Amino acid sequence: LRVLRLGPLLHPNPPTSAMAATNIHPKEDDLREFNATFKNSTKNKNGTKIKFVIWEIQKAKAKNPEDSDEEIELDQVCIASQHPPVEEAKGEVGEDEYENAQFDALVNVIRESYADKPCFICYQINGKSPDGRPQDKLVTIGWNPDDGNIRLKMKYAGTEGHIKDKFPSSSGAIVKFSDFGEFNIAELQRDCGLAVTA
Repeated sequence: LRVLRLGPLLHPNPPTSAMAATNIHPKEDDLREFNATFKNSTKNKNGTKIKFVIWEIQKAKAKNPEDSDEEIELDQVCIASQHPPVEEAKGEVGEDEYENAQFDALVNVIRESYADKPCFICYQINGKSPDGRPQDKLVTIGWNPDDGNIRLKMKYAGTEGHIKDKFPSSSGAIVKFSDFGEFNIAELQRDCGLAVTA
């Protein structure tokens, strides 16, 4: 009787809680730019308001932790793109419809460039509290598609702990989406404690 010893099976969608933490952190220069433009004033260097910022894990230069005089390339969470509001709709629709158009613009960017790969998103959502008071909130979104590369999915999931305290999130945590069926403004409004308008 032969006994076959099988190695551990890799789950196609391993739970986040099982992910090993990475040593990947936000790039310091990009974090300073983000704090100065989006988080504090929501304006970039040209004075244009920013609606959302997309971050990716990329190779970038950083100081060697073992030799501060030397630079090496490390995986870091870097700004991939910054997006202003869709101004064309302003003044022609109500506030709720206008905000829906902004989120639709985000979803279009994700469909075009991140349909099968993860990213982090800092998004400024404008809405109302359940009792009708206007509220603007900054929220961090973790997009990690179900159909993405498993190793890349694990890398992003393992990096969430390093960005949670440095990126804003009015929900108190990273709001996570993994498929376009759930990636909508109503779900984001619920997670942020806002009145659902969609």
